Amino acid sequence: MKQPILKELDLPDIALAEDYAELGADLFVRRFESLREKMEERALDFLVVYADREHAANFRYLTNFEPRFEEAILVLPAQSRPVIFLGNENKSVADYFTRVEHEVVHFPSLSLLDQPRIARNTFKERLMQLGAGRHTRIGVVGWKYFTQADGAGMESAFEIPHYIVETLRSIVGDSNMENATALLMHADHGLRSFVEPAQLAEYEYAASLASGSILTILDKVEPGQTELTLARHFETRGVPASCHPMLSVKEKARLGLPSPSTQRIDRGDFLTVALGLRGALSSRAAYVASSQDDIPLNCRTWAQEVVHPYMAAAYTWIKHLKVGITGDEIYQAVEKVYPRNRHGWHLNPGHLIADDEWVSSPIYEGSSIRIKSGSYMQLDIIPGPAKPWFGANIEDGYYVADSSLRQQLAANHPALYERMLRRRNYMIQKLGYSLSDDLLPVSPSCGYYRPYLLDRRKAFVFE
Repeated sequence: MKQPILKELDLPDIALAEDYAELGADLFVRRFESLREKMEERALDFLVVYADREHAANFRYLTNFEPRFEEAILVLPAQSRPVIFLGNENKSVADYFTRVEHEVVHFPSLSLLDQPRIARNTFKERLMQLGAGRHTRIGVVGWKYFTQADGAGMESAFEIPHYIVETLRSIVGDSNMENATALLMHADHGLRSFVEPAQLAEYEYAASLASGSILTILDKVEPGQTELTLARHFETRGVPASCHPMLSVKEKARLGLPSPSTQRIDRGDFLTVALGLRGALSSRAAYVASSQDDIPLNCRTWAQEVVHPYMAAAYTWIKHLKVGITGDEIYQAVEKVYPRNRHGWHLNPGHLIADDEWVSSPIYEGSSIRIKSGSYMQLDIIPGPAKPWFGANIEDGYYVADSSLRQQLAANHPALYERMLRRRNYMIQKLGYSLSDDLLPVSPSCGYYRPYLLDRRKAFVFE
């Protein structure tokens, strides 16, 4: 296998695309049609989809709308138009965003505390008017489904608020309810395991913003700044976040997840940074240093001990990702060059990404799930080396597309397709990666990693 070496290299092109387009109504019509087919397969009369600000991806996938401040409920009858239950502040907003024919019902209990509560029982009453009763079956969609790995009996558990579950039980009884979140989120057969080209076009805009922000931060970091000062380079242009912004140095950087603070950045600090927007996340972790001579003496061999094996794992993941490969095959390939017990990674080596930063993952030990054309995958191998070592990070998104889907992208989204081809060429010709024809880099920073951030030109390439 090729070995990573440091070389002077031009930065990736992070120019932001200007051909961002709103999602059309036809996309949402097709999604509802596909969902109704799945409901028929499961003999479901109704689907009840719950959302709040943290868990809005399924709701937005179907409606193009996500609730702000409040919760929301979508009820999809098998044979009639969807009904959207909204609180005081959202009840007039959904009509502006939603692309399919629908009915909005005001349900004030979804509103914030102490706001007016008028027509308190509208949710239950309207469900019964729609035909829900003791002989109907309801599938409940939240943001998580459970398997035997979660414990005995957990497969029938619900994670949405208790008051909604109890209302549904009072109408149809225990035996006529099931957790149906897998219809949307399962890594194999969930509808959201496939990302349509039109949706990818929206996500690529977010990916350019996120990775552009991260690369700018890597270029702007200087000793003497605070984390908050450096964080001013996060650029969102108003695109909603998929998670909180992350930026940390010193021992706090070991945690990965904290947001920026007033902590001072010094030469020799380790830095972690990530920005997640709706449809993308980019992350890096490296030293605020010009070379190994700037970092603590007991970590001077960090590049050889930590980064080289990690980059080999990233190279392997990228090389293997293609249509038809199983999740276990990717897992075993990564495990072979980057053993989990030695390098301390505990989560899946990669996962699906969409509106939510982590949808689900087909990549785990023993997985028979095959990567499909249309999978939007996040390279997300998180090392956890023992002290005094810090890890490394090269996290970005990749789209898997067979010949037919690539032709569709080229025909319908030519500028997007051309940008991803340029990123492929950069990764292959400049960085030395080996990519399947199926693999399209979505983020401009895909494959690019600088271990010493104060050396602005040197990055790893494979030779």
